[in-house]
Amino acid sequence: MSFETNPFDTSSTFANAWTSRKSYFVATTGDDFNPGTFDRPFHSLQAAINQIGDGEGGDIYIRGGTYYASEEPFVSEFNDGREDSRLTIQAYQNEQVILDGLGVALSGISIAGSYVDVIGLEMRYAQQGITGVRPQHLRLIDNTIYSTYSTGIGIYGIDSRSSKDILVQGNKVYYTNINNSPRIDYAWGSGIAISLTQDAIVRDNLVFNNWGEGIAITLSDNAIASGNYLYDNYSVNLYMDNATNSVFEKNFVFNTGNYEFYRPLDGRIDYQPAYGIMFANEEYSVGQNYLNNNIVRNNILVNTLGILMTGIFKNGQVINNTVYGSRESLLYIDEGDYENILIANNIFYQTSWMSPVYLPSSWFADQYLPWGIWVTHNNWVNGNPSSLVISSSDIFLDPFFVNPGGSNPNDYQLHYYSPAIDRGSFDELVTLDFGQRWRSQDGNGDGFFKIDLGAFEFDWSYDWIRYAWV
Repeated sequence: MSFETNPFDTSSTFANAWTSRKSYFVATTGDDFNPGTFDRPFHSLQAAINQIGDGEGGDIYIRGGTYYASEEPFVSEFNDGREDSRLTIQAYQNEQVILDGLGVALSGISIAGSYVDVIGLEMRYAQQGITGVRPQHLRLIDNTIYSTYSTGIGIYGIDSRSSKDILVQGNKVYYTNINNSPRIDYAWGSGIAISLTQDAIVRDNLVFNNWGEGIAITLSDNAIASGNYLYDNYSVNLYMDNATNSVFEKNFVFNTGNYEFYRPLDGRIDYQPAYGIMFANEEYSVGQNYLNNNIVRNNILVNTLGILMTGIFKNGQVINNTVYGSRESLLYIDEGDYENILIANNIFYQTSWMSPVYLPSSWFADQYLPWGIWVTHNNWVNGNPSSLVISSSDIFLDPFFVNPGGSNPNDYQLHYYSPAIDRGSFDELVTLDFGQRWRSQDGNGDGFFKIDLGAFEFDWSYDWIRYAWV
């Protein structure tokens, strides 16, 4: 990534050392013929943006209130910032700022420039919430997006991954893609979409009740979705489509049983909640970027349809995830072209009568997995997984979660007597667990460093669970 200093430190947006840096103010009581000062603010956000020169940067402070616009405020490549002077658009002193698209604006705000920050705004009733069109070095932090007709936050490179260096952090995105409600199944976007982008972090967002995907990484390279909470999204919660060198890690994904967001799926019983994680390669007119060198680690999926793999998928790892409960299979491997895929150190805890694993019928006829898939060191609970995915290093015992079925990620930590402790196969790509604890501890003092199965490593130096629950 090419973020300067700490990408998660936004303090510099409130105080800047450069005395030449310009500041403008916007208020519902303002006038676009004003100079944009604190005492004489602009009325529209666009009037303030128009004061910013190419690469000049500056601060635009929006006073509290609701701003109605039939056209989207637009930050072009001629009204943006540079590396040492970013353009920051933010709510003034945490006042509640609502950008209302009146149902006709294309976006709450659209950004095509570079080195732009959008912080602490609320957007609703536009076609999309925040749209990035070939943006570079863009940071979207602590915004709230809801009731949009299509995607909530959409970053689009348009071609050749021309969108670069993107941070989407701490945003709340819900009830988007309402054009797909109820259950139209025609076309939809995502709560957060990263498309044709090079280098992106989607971190610590709350994404729920969207009538499309939750978070989608599409046609992109080196994208990371980490630490997000997702629930009750209609299509799939975490979607990796035509992505390379990308990671889903430490996300908590669950289903609350809200039937409004269940979806009819071919060949399944009744309506179903969404998949927790899905890999695919849809066809695109801009060309393909087939799944390659992707990692899914330390995620917790609860009462979803689990993990789905399909299409062309090479050099992938599904490691140290906890998948709990499903009305169907927990791991669904469809027909595809697989090469060097490792599925290891996971806990698959089934709560229904369905087999925990779905495999194509042709594989049963041949009585072996494709040579490109290696399944080992997993914990299977309930159901009857096919012998094709069982290895001698697997276990079939209750892992003793703290509170199985709960809706808090800590419910899926292990008791100190869990048989899943020290049963994993060490992998250099999973050195930390869901809670940022180091893997590979010498838990029983025998001098051997082993890792646990599932998303959590048991902390032998602080075993409060032992005393709280035994």
